Amino acid sequence: MARSNRKATKMYPLIELYLSGSLTQKEFSTQHGISTAMLNYWLARYRRETDVSSSFLQIEPSESHTDGPLLEVCYPTGVRLRIFTPVRGEYLDHLLSL
Repeated sequence: MARSNRKATKMYPLIELYLSGSLTQKEFSTQHGISTAMLNYWLARYRRETDVSSSFLQIEPSESHTDGPLLEVCYPTGVRLRIFTPVRGEYLDHLLSL
């Protein structure tokens, strides 16, 4: 096994622990005896290697859905994105990245 793969086998469970917790990067790094830079490197590598096309799920309205939006996203700028019909996660991801 390559050295890089052995290191990933050790670091990925630590990255998953970080992602499931509520500590800041600095707090987590200090608690686990690694540098923040190392945490950032392995976090970026983990995300790159475990990337999925979209982290959004399709929303299906219930039978009792009214005429209001299915989903409303309010941006800090005051812009509101209202979705009235089910959309694919990739499309929603695209809209949110604009």
